[in-house]
Amino acid sequence: MKPSTHTRVKAAVALVLLMLLAFLPAVRVRAEEGMFLPDMIDSLPLDKLKKRGLKITPRDLYDPNGVSIKDAIVIVGGGTGEFVSPEGLLLTNHHVAFEALVAASTPEKNYGETGYAAMSRAEELPAEGYTVSITQELKNVTGEVLAGVNADMSQAARNRAIQTKIRELEAVGNNPAEGLRVRVQALNDGMWYYKFTYLVLRDVRVVYAPPESIGFYGGDDDNFEWPRHCGDFTFMRAYVGADGKPADYSKNNVPYKPKKFLPISLDGIKEGDVTLMMGYPGTTRRYRESYSVAFNRDSLLPFQVDFYTNQIRILEDMSKRDRELAVSLQSRLADLNNTMKNFAGSVLALRRENVLEKKRAAEAEFTRWVNAGDAARKAKYGSVLPSLEEAYKGYDRMAIRDLLANQIFGASDLLGIAFFAQQIAADKEKPENERNAALGGANIARARTLISSTLARRNPTVERELLTYMLRAADELPADQKIPVIEKRFGALKGEARRRAEEDFARAVVDSKEFGTAEALSGLFDRSLSQLREVRDPLIEFASELGLE
Repeated sequence: MKPSTHTRVKAAVALVLLMLLAFLPAVRVRAEEGMFLPDMIDSLPLDKLKKRGLKITPRDLYDPNGVSIKDAIVIVGGGTGEFVSPEGLLLTNHHVAFEALVAASTPEKNYGETGYAAMSRAEELPAEGYTVSITQELKNVTGEVLAGVNADMSQAARNRAIQTKIRELEAVGNNPAEGLRVRVQALNDGMWYYKFTYLVLRDVRVVYAPPESIGFYGGDDDNFEWPRHCGDFTFMRAYVGADGKPADYSKNNVPYKPKKFLPISLDGIKEGDVTLMMGYPGTTRRYRESYSVAFNRDSLLPFQVDFYTNQIRILEDMSKRDRELAVSLQSRLADLNNTMKNFAGSVLALRRENVLEKKRAAEAEFTRWVNAGDAARKAKYGSVLPSLEEAYKGYDRMAIRDLLANQIFGASDLLGIAFFAQQIAADKEKPENERNAALGGANIARARTLISSTLARRNPTVERELLTYMLRAADELPADQKIPVIEKRFGALKGEARRRAEEDFARAVVDSKEFGTAEALSGLFDRSLSQLREVRDPLIEFASELGLE
C-alpha cells in the first residue's frame, strides 16, 4: 500500500545458499564460507564437504527439474521461512511474524507481549497482509537483459534498455489468477540478472508464537550481537482455496500441501558439523568501492541513525501517554529500533575494521596493475575508478535529500496511498512496453482490498507527529540539498512561523476530509495524472508534487 520505511528483515528475491564449513584443529577454529545461488551449487567444494560429513547431494538441495529442499524454503512477509509439515506448517523468526501479532492485539490481549498459541486450526490467527512466496523457477537471464546494451550508450539509454527488457521478461509468466508472480532481479549491482517465478499464497495464519520475553529476549541491546540467547521463532501456516489455488483468507480454505517440507531432527548438532543455510538474504554493500564506503560511513548511515532515533523518541513519548497506542506501536518501534541498531553498528564496524583503508589499498593495487599494462588495458580499465569517483560527487550531494523525500511517504498511510495512485497514473502514460508490472491490475485490485483495513489501523495523531518531524528534517538539510516542493511551500518562512506552518500543513494532509474514506481513496486509482493534478486537496497535491520530484 505504501513505500516501506523500515522492516525488521528486508528479504531480497534471490534464493541463496550460504555454506559454512567448520574445521576443528587443536589450537583454533577456522571456517570457510561462501554464498551461492541455487544453480551454482555444483561449484561447491563437494569433496571437502563430503569428508566433513555431508550426506545429501546437490540435487537434494536444488533440482531444476524436480522437487528439492529449495521448494521448502520460502519468503514469509519480509523474511525467510521453511515448511516443516505436509499441512502447510512453516517455521520463521519471531521478529518476522511480530507485526501479525501486534495487528491482532488489543490492550486487553497484547499478543506482541504474551505471544499466541492456537489450540486448534480454527483458532489460528490470521496474519493480515502477510504472504508466502515459493520459488517455482529461477533462471539466469543476464544475456537477455543486456542483449540490447552496448558500450556507446549513455547511462540513461542503458538503463531504459535494461528496464524495457526486464518488463518484457516479467510480463511472460505473470498470472495473478493462479497466484504466479515473475520478478527479474539484478544481483551484485547488475553483474547478473535472474528471473524468479513465485507462487504467492495470500492466506497466512499464526499457529504459535512465544511471548516477547522469549522471542526477543535481551531486546535491542543483544540484537545483532553474538551469541544471542533468544527464542527467535514462530510457527505459521499457509492456506489455499478448496481448489488448491492461492486465495484470500476464508474459513473454508484448507492448508497448503507443499511439494517439500523439512523434517526436524531431535538428535541435535555437534561442534564441527557442516552447516548449510538456504534463504532470502537482505542487501549488502560489502563489495562496493571505497567511495561508497566513505559516503555510507561518514554521511548516509549517521544521518539514518539520527533520523530513526528521532522517530523512536517521538513514538516512545506518545506511547507513554496512551496504553492503546503503545500496543499498536509495538511493531513499528521494533522496526525502527532494529534499523537504527543495524545502521549504528554498521558505522562502528566500518571504522573498527578499517574497511575504507582496505578498499583504498585494493584500489591502489588495481590502479598499479592498470598502469603497468599495455594500451588496451589502460583504455579498458583506466577510467573505471576516476569515473566512479566523479559519479559519487553528484550522488553524495543528493542521496540524503532523496532518501528523506522517499521516507516522507511512509509518515502517513493516506500519503502512501495517494503516492501509489500517483505512480499508477504516471505509469499509465508510458508506452505499454515500458510500464511497470507492479503497478498493474492485480496489484491495484489487492491494494483496493487493503484500504479499509489500513484506515481502520491508522493513527492520525502518530501520522501528524511523524510528518511534522520529517518536514522539519527537510528544513534542516544543507542549503544545496533542499527538497524543492517543500521549499516552495515553506521556504519563505523562518523559525517559529515555519514550524507552525509545517504543523498546520501536516494536519491538513493527515486529516483530509475529502479522501478519508476507502471509497474516495480507491477512486484515486482510476484517475489520470492530469486529473490528480487538478485536485485541490493538500494530501493529493503534496503526494503528486513529491512523487514527481
